[in-house]
Amino acid sequence: MKLKKIRVIDYEYGYEELIKKILYNSKEPILIKIKNFPEKFSLDYFIERFNGEAKYNVFENNMCVDLQSSELKTALTAIKENKPYRIFSQIFSRNESEKIERHVPLWKKFPLRPRFFNKNLAVAYFFGGKGAHTDMHYDREHSCNLHLCLSGKKEILLFTEDQSDNIYKVPFISDSMIHFGLPMDLIRKEFPRINQAEGYQVFLEKGDMLFMPRNCWHYTTYHDASSAATYAFYPNKFFHLYGFLTGHFFLGYKVYSQIDQYSWFKKFIKSYAFATGIKKYFFKMIEKILFLGLFLPISICNIMGKRISLYPRVAAKKRKTKLYCYPKNQVMSQEYGVEDKAV
Repeated sequence: MKLKKIRVIDYEYGYEELIKKILYNSKEPILIKIKNFPEKFSLDYFIERFNGEAKYNVFENNMCVDLQSSELKTALTAIKENKPYRIFSQIFSRNESEKIERHVPLWKKFPLRPRFFNKNLAVAYFFGGKGAHTDMHYDREHSCNLHLCLSGKKEILLFTEDQSDNIYKVPFISDSMIHFGLPMDLIRKEFPRINQAEGYQVFLEKGDMLFMPRNCWHYTTYHDASSAATYAFYPNKFFHLYGFLTGHFFLGYKVYSQIDQYSWFKKFIKSYAFATGIKKYFFKMIEKILFLGLFLPISICNIMGKRISLYPRVAAKKRKTKLYCYPKNQVMSQEYGVEDKAV
């Protein structure tokens, strides 16, 4: 596996339009360093400010072994102590989130096109302790992302979409068969095409913001207790609508129908991922034909059934309401937690 050097930009306030233009024209990830970013958005900030229930993943030896729930304060306190826990894509109220967003005026320069056309999902928050991970994937909704490290230290391994075959992408959805938490010698032995892959290895600390273009693969490792925020945006209206449908397709296909759990389908997934040459083209042709037949029915059924369980939204402590969901169930978060997948 070849690691390339990532482009680095120093972000000074007042140059947002220039940076926006650079991002719109880039098909590669970019590391943006924000000078003098405030210290206050540590885990303590969230512990002291927010109530509510939280779902979190538990890790052992780089593997997700459990999904648990507790008060958000309890989970964040454990993460602060570097327990290998991870809270994925927590949503806070717009009023509370904007207190953080105002420190990144670049975000306001992009058209407001939030995931699933829901303005409450414009910014999501991520927390993890040492030893926690997020599996390799690219976002189901095909958004571009600006991932800002608010505190702590984390590492992200990145691949652009053209490396999908080399990291053994599965059909229909944006998952990889490789668990990058395993030792690299074992990965190379079982997945030899990884040696042909070209990617980026990026270390983030407070004030570091990572731009990930649409369909950019990413695998996250927490090296120290960390808090972070991700702003998702769409330069193109087409992908905003398409991402709405593919997000619903993922929920209908993976979370609710669980087609991929059938033994015959598992064989197809493995054959697809490991195929090369003419066989690979053959399997991709089958994938496209099946996708054309499955995409709209599954997406529309999921929309009509209102089966979209996005991300739990937690209120500040001064508010009486503790937890909001879209809708009330949290199936999506639970499913991702059990399988350690991420949207």
